[in-house]
Amino acid sequence: DLYNGLENMSENEKLNYLSSYFEFYDYSLFLQIIFIWQEEGGDIIAMSKYLTAELRNNEDYLSKSETMSRRKCFEIGVLWMLSLAILIFLRFALKDFYMKVKAQLVFIISVVVLNLFILFSIYLLIRKGTKLAIKGYQSDEKNI
Repeated sequence: DLYNGLENMSENEKLNYLSSYFEFYDYSLFLQIIFIWQEEGGDIIAMSKYLTAELRNNEDYLSKSETMSRRKCFEIGVLWMLSLAILIFLRFALKDFYMKVKAQLVFIISVVVLNLFILFSIYLLIRKGTKLAIKGYQSDEKNI
């Protein structure tokens, strides 16, 4: 449970404890600013200008990544739809040609390879789309 034992901790200890739940560089930077502000005083807004700029950069990065991901998915989808449309067109528009080549081993192998390639590209697209590297995430190291 998140709150077990927190009532006996000081405010700084509570903030440090919460760092295990927020494993981003930005949170550790925020804690450093808070601790320096507690010790030294001063204008906390001025002290946190770098942090706010970094957070804006992270927002821009995530927005651009999302836009790029959508664009790539659309491009890949359009390319595969065009490829399949060409195959369907060849199947129905060139019936005589299709009847001659459908029993050929080379044609059967090429259709199987094409289908495997489609499945592999869908797998890569899903894998890439679900594995976004987030800037500032530190899974194993703690700064504070």
